Amino acid sequence: MITNKANEGVWQCKCGNIDYGEFPPEDCPKCLRVNKFKKIPEDQIEDLEAEEILSTLEDEEEDE
Repeated sequence: MITNKANEGVWQCKCGNIDYGEFPPEDCPKCLRVNKFKKIPEDQIEDLEAEEILSTLEDEEEDE
């Protein structure tokens, strides 16, 4: 679940990896790109959460 604590941003890399914090990570641990995180606007966080849940379910189905 995506949560946004006070003074924390939700950041998404071009590859889809999500991170949280006051500042974006310098590099992505998933795809290793540097400086490719963009802040997700508050009004889009719920949509992003729904996409993340669907993606997780699809990954689980592929593993079976």
